[in-house]
Amino acid sequence: DKSPYKNEKCHPNCQCGRFMEIGNSVFMQYQKQKDGSLKELKQKSVDFGGGLERLTAATLNEPDMFKTDLFIKAIKTLEALKKSGDDYKTNPKPYRIITDHLRAAIFMVADGVEPSNKERGYVLRRLIRRAMVYSRKLGMTGDEWLSNVSPDLVTPYVYIYPHLREKYPEIHEIITREVDRFRKTIDEGINALKKIFNRAIGGRDPDNLPPGMVFENNIIRVNGIEIFKIYETYGLTPEIGCLKEDLLIKVRRQQNSILLHIFSIRRCG
Repeated sequence: DKSPYKNEKCHPNCQCGRFMEIGNSVFMQYQKQKDGSLKELKQKSVDFGGGLERLTAATLNEPDMFKTDLFIKAIKTLEALKKSGDDYKTNPKPYRIITDHLRAAIFMVADGVEPSNKERGYVLRRLIRRAMVYSRKLGMTGDEWLSNVSPDLVTPYVYIYPHLREKYPEIHEIITREVDRFRKTIDEGINALKKIFNRAIGGRDPDNLPPGMVFENNIIRVNGIEIFKIYETYGLTPEIGCLKEDLLIKVRRQQNSILLHIFSIRRCG
C-alpha cells in the first residue's frame, strides 16, 4: 500500500524500477531453420539463470542489492571515511564499484590468485586498481578505505567460507601491496600528465592558479601519441579522472588527438 508505484500502470518489462528480475527460465524447444521456420527439438530442456544477490534483495524486500547486509555496512564505512564527493544516495557509483570490486578481489586472493599482468592475475589487478581509483574520487588517498572496508565485506561470509577469516592477514597483505604499488604509479603518471597540462594552459601550474581562477568546460587538444605513451608507461587506467585530487578531467579520443575536458580545478567529483 505504501509503494510509490501503487497506482501506476506498468508491466514486468517496464524500466520504471517497480520490478526487478531475480531470475529467468529459457525453454529450449525449437531450432530455427535457414528459411525461418521452426523445427521442434527431439531433446527439450529448460535453462534457468538466477542472481543470488537479487534473491537476497527480494527476500529483504530491498530493491537495491547494495543495501542488503552483504554491502551496507561497508558502504556506511566508506561514507564515514570520504573526504570529498557525494554520499551513496546522491551518487552510488563509487561506493558500488569499490565494494563490489574489493569483495571480488578478496575472494580471488583467498583462492590463491595474486595480482600480475597475465590471465586471472591481470583481472585481479584491474579490480584492485579500479577500486582504488574510485576511492580517490571520494578523497581517500591512503589505504584507509582498504583497511576499514575489507572486514565489513568479509564478515557476512565467514560462516559459509571460514577460510576467509583464516587467510585474511595474507589477503590483506597482498591487496595492500598492490594498492601501494599502484599509488606510486599513479603519482608518477599524474606528474607526467601535469607537465602536458602545464604547457597546454600557457605555462600555468594547475596546482598554483591565481585566486579565483577556475577553468570551466575548456577543451585542451593534446597529441594522442603523447598521452598514450604516458598511459602505457605508467599503466594508468581510463577511469582515472581525478588527478592530484584537484583536477577533474574527461578524456575523449578524436582521430589522432585526445581531447582533455577540464571540468574544474580545485574540485574533484
